[in-house]
Amino acid sequence: MKRRVSFDKIFLCTIDELRCLTGVPIEVVRDKDALAVSFAATVLDCVRRANARRKQAVIIMPVGPTGQWKLMADVAAREGINLSRLSIIQMDEYLDIHSRRVSRSDPFSFTGFVWSAFGEKAAQRCGFQKKNWIVP
Repeated sequence: MKRRVSFDKIFLCTIDELRCLTGVPIEVVRDKDALAVSFAATVLDCVRRANARRKQAVIIMPVGPTGQWKLMADVAAREGINLSRLSIIQMDEYLDIHSRRVSRSDPFSFTGFVWSAFGEKAAQRCGFQKKNWIVP
Protein backbone atom coordinates (compact mmCIF):
# COMPACT_ATOMS: atom_id res chain seq x y z
CA MET A 1 0.00 0.00 0.00
CA LYS A 2 1.38 3.39 -1.00
CA ARG A 3 1.55 6.02 1.67
CA ARG A 4 0.18 9.47 1.05
CA VAL A 5 2.73 12.23 0.58
CA SER A 6 1.95 15.93 0.73
CA PHE A 7 2.74 18.07 -2.30
CA ASP A 8 4.83 20.35 -0.08
CA LYS A 9 7.17 17.46 0.65
CA ILE A 10 7.35 16.41 -3.00
CA PHE A 11 8.37 19.90 -4.15
CA LEU A 12 11.27 19.94 -1.68
CA CYS A 13 12.64 16.48 -2.59
CA THR A 14 15.76 15.53 -4.44
CA ILE A 15 15.24 13.34 -7.52
CA ASP A 16 16.31 10.22 -5.60
CA GLU A 17 13.90 11.02 -2.74
CA LEU A 18 11.12 11.60 -5.24
CA ARG A 19 11.77 8.24 -6.89
CA CYS A 20 11.52 6.53 -3.51
CA LEU A 21 8.40 8.41 -2.43
CA THR A 22 6.41 7.92 -5.62
CA GLY A 23 7.69 4.67 -7.08
CA VAL A 24 7.49 6.37 -10.49
CA PRO A 25 10.46 6.11 -12.86
CA ILE A 26 12.00 9.55 -13.35
CA GLU A 27 14.42 10.49 -16.09
CA VAL A 28 16.37 13.73 -15.87
CA VAL A 29 17.52 15.16 -19.19
CA ARG A 30 19.89 18.02 -19.97
CA ASP A 31 17.54 20.39 -21.85
CA LYS A 32 14.25 20.77 -23.74
CA ASP A 33 15.67 19.20 -26.92
CA ALA A 34 16.71 16.09 -24.99
CA LEU A 35 13.27 16.07 -23.39
CA ALA A 36 11.60 16.09 -26.81
CA VAL A 37 13.79 13.19 -27.99
CA SER A 38 13.06 11.17 -24.84
CA PHE A 39 9.34 11.98 -24.97
CA ALA A 40 9.04 11.00 -28.65
CA ALA A 41 11.07 7.81 -28.15
CA THR A 42 8.89 6.76 -25.19
CA VAL A 43 5.66 7.26 -27.14
CA LEU A 44 6.96 5.47 -30.24
CA ASP A 45 8.26 2.57 -28.13
CA CYS A 46 4.75 2.20 -26.71
CA VAL A 47 3.33 2.19 -30.25
CA ARG A 48 5.88 -0.40 -31.42
CA ARG A 49 5.01 -2.71 -28.49
CA ALA A 50 1.27 -2.33 -29.16
CA ASN A 51 1.79 -2.98 -32.88
CA ALA A 52 3.80 -6.13 -32.13
CA ARG A 53 0.81 -7.42 -30.13
CA ARG A 54 -1.70 -6.11 -32.71
CA LYS A 55 -3.19 -3.91 -30.00
CA GLN A 56 -4.15 -0.26 -29.84
CA ALA A 57 -1.88 2.24 -28.08
CA VAL A 58 -3.88 4.88 -26.19
CA ILE A 59 -1.82 7.77 -24.88
CA ILE A 60 -2.89 10.89 -23.00
CA MET A 61 -0.59 13.67 -24.20
CA PRO A 62 -0.01 17.27 -23.17
CA VAL A 63 0.65 19.72 -25.95
CA GLY A 64 3.84 21.00 -24.38
CA PRO A 65 6.66 20.74 -24.43
CA THR A 66 6.20 21.02 -28.17
CA GLY A 67 9.33 19.49 -29.69
CA GLN A 68 8.13 15.89 -29.46
CA TRP A 69 5.27 16.29 -31.95
CA LYS A 70 7.27 16.95 -35.13
CA LEU A 71 9.97 14.54 -33.99
CA MET A 72 7.44 11.72 -33.48
CA ALA A 73 6.03 12.24 -36.98
CA ASP A 74 9.50 12.40 -38.55
CA VAL A 75 10.83 9.28 -36.78
CA ALA A 76 7.64 7.30 -37.43
CA ALA A 77 7.78 8.21 -41.13
CA ARG A 78 11.50 7.47 -41.42
CA GLU A 79 11.22 4.12 -39.61
CA GLY A 80 7.91 3.09 -41.18
CA ILE A 81 6.08 2.84 -37.85
CA ASN A 82 2.38 2.13 -38.35
CA LEU A 83 0.35 4.69 -36.38
CA SER A 84 -3.09 3.42 -37.43
CA ARG A 85 -3.69 1.88 -33.99
CA LEU A 86 -2.48 4.93 -32.06
CA SER A 87 -5.12 6.94 -30.19
CA ILE A 88 -4.06 10.24 -28.70
CA ILE A 89 -6.11 11.99 -26.06
CA GLN A 90 -4.94 15.60 -26.16
CA MET A 91 -4.95 17.17 -22.70
CA ASP A 92 -5.08 20.85 -23.56
CA GLU A 93 -7.05 23.33 -25.60
CA TYR A 94 -8.18 26.92 -25.21
CA LEU A 95 -11.85 27.81 -25.01
CA ASP A 96 -13.58 30.90 -26.35
CA ILE A 97 -15.79 33.18 -24.26
CA HIS A 98 -18.70 30.76 -24.81
CA SER A 99 -16.70 27.80 -23.44
CA ARG A 100 -16.29 26.25 -26.89
CA ARG A 101 -12.93 25.09 -28.17
CA VAL A 102 -11.20 27.73 -30.23
CA SER A 103 -11.07 27.05 -33.96
CA ARG A 104 -8.16 24.97 -35.18
CA SER A 105 -7.23 27.93 -37.38
CA ASP A 106 -6.85 30.22 -34.35
CA PRO A 107 -3.13 30.97 -33.81
CA PHE A 108 -3.58 30.06 -30.13
CA SER A 109 -5.14 26.66 -30.88
CA PHE A 110 -3.19 23.76 -29.46
CA THR A 111 -5.21 21.45 -31.70
CA GLY A 112 -4.14 23.39 -34.79
CA PHE A 113 -0.53 23.27 -33.67
CA VAL A 114 -0.56 19.51 -32.99
CA TRP A 115 -2.27 18.75 -36.29
CA SER A 116 0.26 20.79 -38.28
CA ALA A 117 3.30 19.48 -36.34
CA PHE A 118 2.22 15.84 -36.12
CA GLY A 119 -1.21 14.89 -37.44
CA GLU A 120 -0.92 15.78 -41.11
CA LYS A 121 2.39 14.00 -41.66
CA ALA A 122 1.47 11.05 -39.45
CA ALA A 123 -1.82 10.61 -41.31
CA GLN A 124 -0.25 10.88 -44.77
CA ARG A 125 2.84 8.74 -44.17
CA CYS A 126 2.11 6.47 -41.18
CA GLY A 127 -1.62 5.70 -41.26
CA PHE A 128 -2.58 7.83 -38.25
CA GLN A 129 -6.37 8.03 -38.11
CA LYS A 130 -7.89 11.43 -37.42
CA LYS A 131 -10.77 9.67 -35.67
CA ASN A 132 -8.23 8.41 -33.11
CA TRP A 133 -7.28 11.94 -32.08
CA ILE A 134 -9.46 12.93 -29.15
CA VAL A 135 -9.69 16.49 -27.89
CA PRO A 136 -12.08 16.63 -24.90
